[in-house]
Amino acid sequence: MAAIAQTKASVIKDRQDMWRLIKLLFVLLVIGGIGLVGYAYIADLTPAQKEVTETIKLGTN
Repeated sequence: MAAIAQTKASVIKDRQDMWRLIKLLFVLLVIGGIGLVGYAYIADLTPAQKEVTETIKLGTN
């Protein structure tokens, strides 16, 4: 009878460990998603463009 009680306790502990792992993976997924969205916003920041003109003297007569 003690072996059955120990087995049930072991199963319950295994389930708790599995839920902890699932929660950890979910948290990592959320953090990764936030990081991806943040990277997309930062990567889209382009500098202001302006037209630059310079005169070029060619070596012709």
